Amino acid sequence: MGTKNINPADLTDDQELANALAGVSKDVEDFSTSGFNPLETGDLDNVPLNDTNTNVVESTVEPTTSEVKPATLDEVTSQTNALADALPVTNEPLPEEGTLDVSLLDIKNEAIEELMPILDHLKTDPEEKFNAYLLLLRSTDNKDLIKPALSMAKQITDEEKRASALLDIIKEIDYLSKEA
Repeated sequence: MGTKNINPADLTDDQELANALAGVSKDVEDFSTSGFNPLETGDLDNVPLNDTNTNVVESTVEPTTSEVKPATLDEVTSQTNALADALPVTNEPLPEEGTLDVSLLDIKNEAIEELMPILDHLKTDPEEKFNAYLLLLRSTDNKDLIKPALSMAKQITDEEKRASALLDIIKEIDYLSKEA
């Protein structure tokens, strides 16, 4: 095949462009009538290229094997608390029946009802179990959760974390006392 290298910068007028395209068309015609079809044979290594300056770079993408570690209850609780603290406090009324917020509230209440009886069976350290009780206490204002939360707080071995947990218990009791 008589392939000719075409440099687009050399094409200065319409006639040169037409001649270049005619040459490309001729090369395509010669290639298609040669009987060589790399798509049928799978032999893509021997496909002639018009531009000798074309660099073909082989690249392979290797899959990453980064493992996603599930968050612990403690991490989720601390993130939830941080988000809750960042939200502005408003005195807006609760959403009306039939809105999306009410259905989410129903789902939350159902999850709480399912979790309450099995929370004692949670196989985790006292700090994470305390955080679960605290989250439920804050979500439900159920005073019956104060004693189990206090029990878990007392079992936390790290003094700084135990002190923080005990302060959280005091804050919740103060909050619940002001509501009554």
